[in-house]
This record gives sequence, C-alpha cells and structure tokens, in this order.
Amino acid sequence: MSTRIGVACRDERGASMIFTLLSLTMVTVLGLGLTSVALSTVSQATAESQTTEALAIADAGIEHGKQLVLWQDWESLNVFLQRGDGAGCSYDELAGTPAGTLPAGYPTQAADFIPAAGRVFGPGRYFVELCDNHSREQVAPAPNTNNDPNVDVDKVLYMRSVGFGGNGARAAVELTLGAAAMPAVVVDGNLEVKGNPTVTGPAGSIHANGTLLLSGNPCTHVYYASTAGTTESGNVQGGTACTAADVDSRPYSPRMNIPRLDPYRVAQQAKAAGFTVYTLIPKGYNDGFVSCVSNNGCAYTGLPAGPGYANSLVALGAIPAGWDYNNNGQLWRTQGVTQAGTYYVIGNAQETANTSGAAGAEVNLTVIAQGSIEANGNPNVRPHSTVPFIGPILMIAGHDLDLGATFDSSYNGLFYARHQLDIKGSPTLNGQVIALNEADTDYASKNPVTRQSGVMVIAGNPTINYTGNGLNSVRALTWRECRGQWQGTVMAGGAITNPGNSCGAP
Repeated sequence: MSTRIGVACRDERGASMIFTLLSLTMVTVLGLGLTSVALSTVSQATAESQTTEALAIADAGIEHGKQLVLWQDWESLNVFLQRGDGAGCSYDELAGTPAGTLPAGYPTQAADFIPAAGRVFGPGRYFVELCDNHSREQVAPAPNTNNDPNVDVDKVLYMRSVGFGGNGARAAVELTLGAAAMPAVVVDGNLEVKGNPTVTGPAGSIHANGTLLLSGNPCTHVYYASTAGTTESGNVQGGTACTAADVDSRPYSPRMNIPRLDPYRVAQQAKAAGFTVYTLIPKGYNDGFVSCVSNNGCAYTGLPAGPGYANSLVALGAIPAGWDYNNNGQLWRTQGVTQAGTYYVIGNAQETANTSGAAGAEVNLTVIAQGSIEANGNPNVRPHSTVPFIGPILMIAGHDLDLGATFDSSYNGLFYARHQLDIKGSPTLNGQVIALNEADTDYASKNPVTRQSGVMVIAGNPTINYTGNGLNSVRALTWRECRGQWQGTVMAGGAITNPGNSCGAP
C-alpha cells in the first residue's frame, strides 16, 4: 500500500518539472519579446528624434529665407528666382543679394545668405531653394499663363528647405509665398490721423507699420491697425455706421510689406500690357540716346532705355494737349482738355482742377513721375492703365504725393508715393493710398511733403473709398511638411550639391 503511494508521488514530481520548464520557456520567450519591443521602441524613438531634429533644422532654413525675401515687397520675385545661375529650384536663389537696387539696410555680407552648399545650423545643415509654381502657371488663365519655369508672372513662389540632422536624417518643408490684398491706406512708418477723415468700402482700413495716433472724428468701415501701438483720443469711430461701439482697433499687428514700386519699371509694365505710354522729358535731359534743349520740354511715345530695356522713344511733333512745362522745378502740369494716356514724367507733375477730356468729360489719365505729384480741385480723370498685382493706376510718384483733389467715385485707382504723402482739405479719393516713406528729400528742388516730427499726417475731411482688387503684397500663405518620395542627394567633390527633396514637382 505504501509502495504504490510512493510511486504516485514520484510521478507527480516529474510532471511538475515539465510544467516548470515549460513555464520558464514561456517567460523567457515573453521576456525576449518584450526586450525586442523595447529595443524597437527605443530605435523608433531615436529615429523620430533624429527626424524631428532635421525638421527643426529645415524650419530654421525657412525662417532664414523669409527674412531675405520678405524684407520688403519686391516689384517682382524674379530678382531672386533668376539670380546665380539664372534658374529657379537650384539652391542658389538666396546665396547672395538679389538683382537690382537694394533697399536701405538690406544684408550684403556673405554670412547673411544661404549658400548653395547649405548653411550649417547646430548639429546639421539646411539647404533652401525658391521655385516658381510652374505647374500652375502653365494652365493658368491669362495674364498668368507662363511656360518658363524660371519666370514668375503670378507672384507665387515655393520656398523649400531641406534640413539634415546630425546623424544624417533629413526632412523637407515648403512655404508658399503669394500675393495678398492690402487695405485702403497703408503707410510704412508712424502715422497720425486727425480731423474727420473717413475710409469707406469693403477694404476700408488703415494700417501703419509703426505707431498710429488717432484724434478728432476719424472713421474706418473695417479696422485700424498698427505694428507699434495705437493711441486714441477724441471720437474715434468705426463700422459702416461710423459709431464708437463699432471701432475695430488692432494694435501690434504683423508688419505689412509695401511693394517698392519703381516708376520706370511700372511704366514699362503698362507699356507691355498694351497701354499707350508717353514720356515727358525736362529741358537739359540727355541720356545718350535723346536730349532735350527746348524751354517747353520734350515729348515722346515709348520709354527711354533703362536696366533690361532698350530705348523705344519716338519724338512727338508737339507736347500732348493739356500739358505744359515749367523748368523751375522741372514741373509738368495738366490743365483743361488733356490727351488721354499713361504719362511717364521725368520730373515733377501737377494735376489741376479743370483737367478733363473734351467738353468736360472724363479723361483716362495715369501719371507716373520720377519726382513728386500734386493734385488739387476736381480733375475729371479715371485710370488709364491697369497692371497685374498693382491694379488700375491714377498716380505713382517716385517722391511725394500731395493730394487735395476729388476724383470720380465710379473708379478706383492707386495713389502711391515712394516718399511721403499728404492729404488736405476735403478731397474724395477712390482707391488705395500707399506711402513707402523713404528718405524725405527733394527732387529738382521740390519737396512738397515733409514729415512732422517723423510722422506722416492725414488731416482735414477727406473721404477715401476702396473696394479692393488693387495693389497686393507678398506674404507667407501656407506651410507644409513634405512627405512624398525623396529625390536622391547629388554629391560632387565630396560635398552635397543638391540635397533632393520630397515636395514633388513645383
């Protein structure tokens, strides 16, 4: 009896051994699995960390590129697209200064730019290129149709940055730069608005890249904005009903870049768009192609030679109707019945109260002057030329705008000053009023508008009405991380000459 019990116990002990070994095996396998998962998680975390680092480096490249491109609003983004080897998407677009005249203070040192070989940043390096949105322009309706990938016509570019991390990980991001609408009144600097000015229309806003001082009874239908703070006193009003309760004030808003329009180049754009352009030249002018010795000045169709443009001047037999010239201050003036057209004035210009077409009818008139432009009374004019991204043009001055005139309310046009502007009296201005606020200097001994303690002033009882669809400013529109198929990195001489990207065809 006892023997059988002992045998049973030995059998049970053997079974326990087997179960124990199986359990240990299962625990071992589970442990190995957990270890593998842990190692995989660590590996994934490391890879993710490296990719995040590369993405941060790529973003740093975008910020660097934005500082260079959005320093001001350029007349054309081709000044970047065509620099270096003349082709876009080649990583040399931001390797040095853009073509043409540089704005005051623009970087000029090599260390300020992004070489084609990339810029070292922390543990890695970023490469930045600018590309035209070629795929879109090829199928875009006129006037934005374009088959040249190295020419921008719709003011939209892609800024692409590739960042390499310390361990070779890379990431690509893309920023879309494009045209965006600007409001009725934009001043690059400090602005004081006093008296009873009213800014109306769906784009009826005031923006100052500086301080904005509001006093009296001003009204904007949309908003007041400034980058450096707004001070209000008096009875500031807003909304279409012009009430204090509807004031929309936006202090410390983002800066709004103002396009740096060059009168000569805008005149060339108007000519290219098919508008008749006349050039009015002062006595004593001589550019090697044409000269003027007449006390009455000289007039031509076409435009003189300039950077990138050949001389196209053809002498007129007489000064166009309505224009006369005074050599004191190189002043060209309209009065009475005036011949329609777009006029490029080498000198200063003035539109007087009775400027009109035949029998007092409206006349299509655009004045683009190298100097200052003054307007008073009620000239019966509307824009003659319309240029893409600028819109219909009434006046563009290379220096000051002194506005005291009322213009036809049926037409919107651009009033633009490279230097300062002044609005006085009770004029009605239909369109945008823009001042770039460059140096407060004379042109041919004339400087009709000066800053008051460093501030431009809009005073009196003007009405500025703007419906939109005029001058645009380039801004950053969209950002994305590119996650498409990577192009291969190109090496030459042991250095990266093209980092490739995963953003696809531009």
